[in-house]
Amino acid sequence: MGRQYVGIDFHRRRSVVVRMSATGEKLSTVRIADDPVALAAAVAAAGPEPEVVIEATYGWYWVVDLLQANGARVHLANPQGLNWGQRRVKNDELDAIAMAHSYTTRVASLRDLIEVYDGEVGMLEGQIHRQLRHHRGYRAIHAINGVGPTIAAILVADIGDVARFRSAEALCSWAGLTPKHRESDTIVRRGRITKQGSKLVRWAVIEAVSRYHGGPKLAGDFRRIAERRGTNKARVAVARKVLTLVYYGLRDGEIRCLARAEAA
Repeated sequence: MGRQYVGIDFHRRRSVVVRMSATGEKLSTVRIADDPVALAAAVAAAGPEPEVVIEATYGWYWVVDLLQANGARVHLANPQGLNWGQRRVKNDELDAIAMAHSYTTRVASLRDLIEVYDGEVGMLEGQIHRQLRHHRGYRAIHAINGVGPTIAAILVADIGDVARFRSAEALCSWAGLTPKHRESDTIVRRGRITKQGSKLVRWAVIEAVSRYHGGPKLAGDFRRIAERRGTNKARVAVARKVLTLVYYGLRDGEIRCLARAEAA
């Protein structure tokens, strides 16, 4: 049946609990005494991790703690936002139904917005691809695991003419992905990355390694560094390696080490 939604009209001595489906169909209405066992049982009927809406009225604290401890996602409803005073008929069941609807309506609205945004993103991605499809570097860096059309477009646009960087290390330094270097007499200390330069490029390459860890060629490096120094440091280190590959892809129109690996 999918996730269910629960509206609770809570009072000091008794409450009304209404269960509804994601489509807004009322599944049940129960009236209970304000007993923790009875309340937990009424909400448990909605299955695992239900969405529960309760009016932010006097004494709601223990109810929220109880329901959250039992796995429910609890949301407080502002009584003023429910327009109690403007309804011609008002009773506890209708109040509980209204609270459950206030959340299902919100979810439906958010889903509609996501569909609109997905459509806009898809349209813009198509435009970007059409404008950059003849760019040799843009096509080349698609060979890097985790670098799709959007990440590739960000890198091409923000880096610009890669020839202005004398080396891949210079590009990594510009993006703020190189560690701080402190040297005094015979003591050399290398610290965290500088985080100076292009925040957008730095975000793009770190985002690119978040899921695939750089692909088969770099995933071993990620695991080795993660075991020694943690996943955050591994992510940054592999992002620096990915940006190095990006440098050669933009400069040469191909990434030879990846092409050799595919050929093998």
